[in-house]
Amino acid sequence: MANQGLNSQIAHARRWAATSVLLNASLAAGKGMAGWVSGSAALMGDAVHSDTDVVGSAAALLGLWPAGRQHPSFPYGLYKAENLATQVSALAIMLAGYEVARHAILREPSMPIDI
Repeated sequence: MANQGLNSQIAHARRWAATSVLLNASLAAGKGMAGWVSGSAALMGDAVHSDTDVVGSAAALLGLWPAGRQHPSFPYGLYKAENLATQVSALAIMLAGYEVARHAILREPSMPIDI
């Protein structure tokens, strides 16, 4: 009986994580397109930030799939998979920060075209 409550909570968390992935992806795409059209480095940086949110949400979603599964050795589920998902998210954020810093240091900022 207790596992049904846990499975219900995990199903609810999966729905919210999937919604978060879709909303963050839409936000990242909108910011990226606006930054590309306007030539704004700030919007492009914010799009990269939103992309890391997508990766984090996707990692949480993927981590929730094995979290509720039971195994004879782990009768309460494989909930530690969420920790692995958190580490994937942290790695994505560090890589994104590195790329933004590398782009800022090695390249000249792009300027919008005057019309």
